[in-house]
Formats: sequence, structure tokens, C-alpha cells
Amino acid sequence: MGRKRPQPPLHFHHLLLAFLFCCSFSNAKNEEDLVGYGYRVRSVSFDPSGNSLTAHLDLIKPSPVFGPDVRNLILVASLETNDRLRIRITDSEHQRWEIPREILPRYTQLHLRVLPQNHSISPEDDHNSPENNIVCDPKSDLVFTLRRTTPFGFIVSRRSTGDILFDASSDASEAGTFLVFKDQYLQVSSALPILRSSLYGLGEHTKKTFKLAQNQTLTLWNTDIHSSNLDVNLYGSCNGPHPTV
Repeated sequence: MGRKRPQPPLHFHHLLLAFLFCCSFSNAKNEEDLVGYGYRVRSVSFDPSGNSLTAHLDLIKPSPVFGPDVRNLILVASLETNDRLRIRITDSEHQRWEIPREILPRYTQLHLRVLPQNHSISPEDDHNSPENNIVCDPKSDLVFTLRRTTPFGFIVSRRSTGDILFDASSDASEAGTFLVFKDQYLQVSSALPILRSSLYGLGEHTKKTFKLAQNQTLTLWNTDIHSSNLDVNLYGSCNGPHPTV
């Protein structure tokens, strides 16, 4: 006759249940703490000249952090002049306030005509590929590349040297690289070359050097602190210096 297997004490069951609950709660909390999940490209349209691109973006997954996400966006990248590339991202379903044109005129030298939303460019188009869509002009040194990854991203580069001026590519393993678009929260990131990049003038603060240190977090928030305090937010943001690479 075999022996009965000894039962673990009651407190062991309580400890195991508590451990499982903590693990489940921790995983759920980490999932909920994600500010956003980015957007995917639904459709892309081109101006016949290739100087303007319109992309419709769909939210991958909503996040309740910092309020609800705007579910559908429209991105327009256009070469307004040979030296000016404009990237505009906004809500595609609801009009948002923008500075009126009579206050801030936005003239263009290029005559652009955006194709209808349901128009699709052909695979034979030189500016189209399954992974990337490109806006460029032979007279301009600026190149815009829409990356059709999940989440999507984009890059602004210089034709003559290949230098990347603004790299908003997304990394699926790094949520900080996703575009987040909410009524009261916006997130867009840009990667910088590690060995030959410098960033100046973010926020308003007192430092020993104008150059920002790596992995330093600064916010554009007014706190009304005297300038003798080092490395903290000071009294102004909107009228203070702006980032310069």
C-alpha cells in the first residue's frame, strides 16, 4: 500500500496564488503603461510630378494612457520649394485648429495636384516599392521616404551626400519610436548618428555646456525656477530656444 503524498501547508497555496496574481498584474500593467502602438499605412497617393505624397494612416491599437488616440490620420509630404520640404500630419476625420493662411501665408512655387484618396500608384512607378515610397525632385536636394513598416515611419535625407536629416523610422521593439497622436499628447522621435551628432537648445535650462548630454530627458514645461539651478526646467518653454542639430 503506497504512502500518501504529503500536502503542502496552507500558507504555500496562499503564497503561490499571490505570486501568480502579482505576475499577471505586472504584465497587465506593463501593457497598459504603453503610451501608444503607432500607425500602419492604409493607402498612398502621389502627385503626378512626384513632388507630393498623401498617406492615410490607421491606428494599430488604442491605448488609454494620456487619453484616447486619434484613430485615422493623414500625412502629406510635399516639396513646397526646392529648399523646403513640408510634412503635415493631422486628423483625417475632424478639422483641427491651425494658424490661418492670412496670418501665416504658405506660398508654394510648385503647382501640386493631389490625386483622389482611392487612387493607387502602380508598381512600375520609380517612386514606389513594397517597402518605401519616395518624394523627390531632380532640382531639390531633399528626399522624403515613407517607410511602410508596422508601425510606419519616415526619413528625410539629403540627395547629394546621403546624410539623414530626420529619421523617424519605427523599431517594433522600442515603443519610444512609434508615432503617438492624441488630443493632449503627441510623440514623434528621430534617431541621431552616434558618432557625429550634437543637439542643442531643447527647453530652457542652465547647463555647463550648450550641448545636450546623451540619454538626458528635458521637457518643454514652465516651472518658474531661478536660472541658478543647473539641469532643471526653468521659467519658459514656448519663448525659449528650440532644438538645433
